[in-house]
Amino acid sequence: ITPYAYYLESRIEIAKNLLVGTSLMIKEIAANLNFYDEYYFSNLLLKKTGYTPSQYRKRGEREK
Repeated sequence: ITPYAYYLESRIEIAKNLLVGTSLMIKEIAANLNFYDEYYFSNLLLKKTGYTPSQYRKRGEREK
């Protein structure tokens, strides 16, 4: 795994925790994790998890 891929994976893991554990807006999570914009963040999360940020948050709420 490349250093950049590791860096992205780390940020995605933090984002997943923030989506499920906080009520921050998706835009705020993207900004806090230094993503270029919320659309890039949304597409990256979709690619990595198969869920959009909103879907991931709802999924996490159901699993609590």
